[in-house]
Amino acid sequence: MLKIGDIVKQFGLSHRTLRYWEEVKILTSNRAENGYRYYDEYNVGRIEQIAFLRQLKVPIADIENILASSNVDTAISVLTHHLFNVQQEATELTALYTILENVIAELKSKKDCSLLISASHHSATLQNMLSAHERSIIMRTVKTEPDRIVRLPKMAIACYRAESENPEIDCYEVMSKFIKRHSLYEQYGFRHFGFNNPNPSNESPVYGYEMWISIPEGVEVIAPLSKMEFPGGLYACVTTTLAEIGEQSLKLYEWVNSNENYTPDTSKRWLEEFIDYKSFWENVNLEKQLDLLAPVIPK
Repeated sequence: MLKIGDIVKQFGLSHRTLRYWEEVKILTSNRAENGYRYYDEYNVGRIEQIAFLRQLKVPIADIENILASSNVDTAISVLTHHLFNVQQEATELTALYTILENVIAELKSKKDCSLLISASHHSATLQNMLSAHERSIIMRTVKTEPDRIVRLPKMAIACYRAESENPEIDCYEVMSKFIKRHSLYEQYGFRHFGFNNPNPSNESPVYGYEMWISIPEGVEVIAPLSKMEFPGGLYACVTTTLAEIGEQSLKLYEWVNSNENYTPDTSKRWLEEFIDYKSFWENVNLEKQLDLLAPVIPK
């Protein structure tokens, strides 16, 4: 039996991802008297399968399909499709390698940076070497940065924070009543955010989560909710799913802390924004999509 914190540490998965897989019935945990979630030998084995498939770069959605089915034909079909995609990627990377080799060789030979302006400026030898498919590769950009940089506006916010073993659900139960009472999700400009406060730890099954809801003028906020003004600001944004939130958070963190044009804004919180409030919280069968928002300052 392994605690959820041990699983997170050993396999590099997030608490949110593990709880999501429990929600969609891929994993099952047992809760001990001390409040910790424990995974038995069978479920640890499934987590090991997930970790192995992630090492093979199998997408999370495909892993979910394999585990939900538990059918070898499904696994073969999914992995065969993934193999095809890997073959395509390998072909493209080989072509890209060849392109780069030739461009570098031409630059060394002709000492002319104008060769970089367009593929049409390359020599006839290079152009003839490239197929139409390969030429398209040079126009692609590898996704190494956020989907977009956004500026959040100033907003009046209703806030609620819960600290428990399932604080996201506890927050939702309180906030959903407030949202429905005032039909806020039908209002112009409705925004719905959340964030860990404090983060989960391996030492305790209890952690915190806080939700913010934008409110129009005239809406009264009473206990246990509180009201504040959110000053807005600049954020690096990545759209992800609940199943991949741990991986995407790490990638966004690395980008924010190594970028040449932006630096982290440590005065503000990282946020999760739930774009579709009703679908995210009320439909367990949908792939739960949200935006990760990292506060940044231009250098």
